[in-house]
Amino acid sequence: AATVSAQCTDPITGAAVECTRPTDAGYDFAEVCETNLDPNAFQVSGLACAAGYTGTPTASPCAGTGGDYVVSGCELITCTRPATVGYDFSAATEVLEANAFSVTGVVC
Repeated sequence: AATVSAQCTDPITGAAVECTRPTDAGYDFAEVCETNLDPNAFQVSGLACAAGYTGTPTASPCAGTGGDYVVSGCELITCTRPATVGYDFSAATEVLEANAFSVTGVVC
């Protein structure tokens, strides 16, 4: 994701600080509209969870010292092994996170 900067104001001192777009894994910034990055009038919309993640993403203003604004709400989707009768998982190699899912070695 591209880095975006805008003038923010320290809510305590009133001094200008820089806020930037975070690069946290699990978030899709492709449709983000950063209308206002001032902590006192913060407005960011269009934030989504990245592929393999689920939840309700939110964006919160940067701290009075500047830096990235805060994103939260997206969690990695992790699959669970089925309990289907007739399959032997004893030699299985599994990566159960949805964004890198891979299962090999399952036999009947």
